[in-house]
Amino acid sequence: MALLAAVITALCLWVLLTPPVLHGLGRLRADAKPAPLLAAFVLSGLVQWLRAWRSRGDDQRPADAARCADGSHRAQVEFP
Repeated sequence: MALLAAVITALCLWVLLTPPVLHGLGRLRADAKPAPLLAAFVLSGLVQWLRAWRSRGDDQRPADAARCADGSHRAQVEFP
C-alpha cells in the first residue's frame, strides 16, 4: 500500500510540477519574506499532524461510541 501511495505521489508531482510552475515557485521563493513563508509551511504541517492525531484509532472505537442520530455520543450498550 505504501508503494502504491509513493507511485501516485510521484506521478502527481511529475504531472503537476511543470517548468512554468517550478519557475513560479522559484520567483515566490526569491520575492517572499522568509518568516511568513516558513510559518505557512510549519502551520500547514502542524494542521496535518493534528488531523492525523485526532483521527488516530477511529477504526478501533467500540461500537458503544457510535454517533447517535442527534449527533451525541451516548452509550448504546444493552446489558443482559
